[in-house]
Amino acid sequence: MDYFLEREFDGKTQISIAKAQANKRAKDVIEWSGQEVLSKLDPYKARIGINMLNNVRVWPYAVHGIGKKMRVALRYFMNSPIVEHGMTLCVLGNTIVLSLDYYGASEAIVNACSIANTIFTLIFATEMFSRIIAIGPDKWLSD
Repeated sequence: MDYFLEREFDGKTQISIAKAQANKRAKDVIEWSGQEVLSKLDPYKARIGINMLNNVRVWPYAVHGIGKKMRVALRYFMNSPIVEHGMTLCVLGNTIVLSLDYYGASEAIVNACSIANTIFTLIFATEMFSRIIAIGPDKWLSD
């Protein structure tokens, strides 16, 4: 019962009538080329606006937002030239340390190489875990 019209109301019948009437109507054809927008467009100002929008970051709320900010800061740090060049120097240093170890070396050389090798291993492990946290395990595995 439709209380506003005070008559019986069959929803399915009314919907099917409305669909039939809508199918009989002519389709609206809308053509718009956007030329009036392009005529007012200044490419220099558009590039400035796009660059400004690209610099805006939207952060999630609460703990997830704090974690996301920390990951972004860590990603910037891990991709910095200081870290990249430092890791290259560590690889070079580790190569030199590994080449110093030979059969019949004195106890002092063996101990120094062992300590240096342990330090380089810790540096490489720290770099690996920092990169996994910074870029995420999926991107790290795909790299």
